[in-house]
Amino acid sequence: MPSSVQEDDVKQETSSVRCTVLLIADPLVRFALKQLLRTAGEVVVVGEVLAEQAVAAVRQLSPDIALIDARRVDEDLSEFLRRLGTAAPMTKAIVLSEDDFRDGVVRVAGAGGWGYLPREVCEQQLARDVRLVAGGKAVMECAIAHDEFAMLGQLSPVPARDATTVALSQKEGSVIQAMAEGQTDSQIAKQLGVSTPTVKTHVRSILRKTHSRNRAAAIATAFRGGILR
Repeated sequence: MPSSVQEDDVKQETSSVRCTVLLIADPLVRFALKQLLRTAGEVVVVGEVLAEQAVAAVRQLSPDIALIDARRVDEDLSEFLRRLGTAAPMTKAIVLSEDDFRDGVVRVAGAGGWGYLPREVCEQQLARDVRLVAGGKAVMECAIAHDEFAMLGQLSPVPARDATTVALSQKEGSVIQAMAEGQTDSQIAKQLGVSTPTVKTHVRSILRKTHSRNRAAAIATAFRGGILR
């Protein structure tokens, strides 16, 4: 599916982003991924592990991005992503897979993932999408059938009457609005006139109140509850 994000927009949104990446794959795939990311100077690979070592690694390193080869995940992929999210709530997972729409994108999104890419992703696309996710944007690169595309219409937010199920403070509401716009913690801090650690405290409170393992899930809950429109 061709991306609707223009290249100039990507450059503007990610020019100041520096992100750390953990590679979760077998050694050969990790080598290939490092080669693909070598031209992205702001992307730093901080670790390389097999899937069975991933939970301990994300807990220790807390990388911005976990880049995962789904073919090397022996357990259920959704459960694997949830365990990673529990170990490091701020780490955004991007999955490389060859599964179709229902078994791939939907499963990854439902488990709190931030990206879904084909395993044959090119160098330019991988670097671009890693930067986008680091900047707070979710990415999806896949071709889907028309009936599956039509399914996306079922993801509309529920009426605002359910907003009472999540009680966010006024400041938390401002923070999650900025999160949904793709702003970084430092950008949110500058906008609200507070410190970055204060923003991180608000984010942790939002995750707790929305019962979310990561920011993407919290934003989705806020849309469903009518907090965001």
